[in-house]
Amino acid sequence: MAEMPFFPMATDAFLADTDHLTDAEVGLYTRLLIALWRAPQQRLPNQDDWLARKFHRDPERVRSELRPLIDEFCQNDGNWITQKRISKEFKRVQKAVKQRSDASKARWLKEKMENERKANTYGARSATRPIPIPIQSSSSEISTDPASGAALRLNGSAPLARQPRQTAAQRVAQLAEVSRKTMGNA
Repeated sequence: MAEMPFFPMATDAFLADTDHLTDAEVGLYTRLLIALWRAPQQRLPNQDDWLARKFHRDPERVRSELRPLIDEFCQNDGNWITQKRISKEFKRVQKAVKQRSDASKARWLKEKMENERKANTYGARSATRPIPIPIQSSSSEISTDPASGAALRLNGSAPLARQPRQTAAQRVAQLAEVSRKTMGNA
């Protein structure tokens, strides 16, 4: 695929410049412009044999059909065929694409940094807030405060110390131990 697969065309200028051409010449000129657009550095070799292969013509038809268009609309330094408008438009489009790419990367980076900041903020909050774990004890001694979920002693004394955060495996092991003790008493 070409570096820039789209080709901007100022239709009013194109029609004004090509009004005197036949339909076949307009088609050939359009193919020439597209070939210049897609070519490296927007230039084609100034060789009839190469142009004949590129435009599917024999060298004699290149001289009779394509050379008049090149002489009228393009610049030729002896080695390369160029066209001022194509070069100018390519640079303009390339600059616009780069600006959009840079803006997109900057927006993406900003969003990434904001999301990381939010994750760190929310992660810090949730990491410091311990999850209440019910303490296995007789129900006559301990109750849970409905407002805070903290374990309180029924006689109104200070809350019991919170247990450190447990992993799921630790919690399963603790419940299994309580179950074994309960089953053993029954």
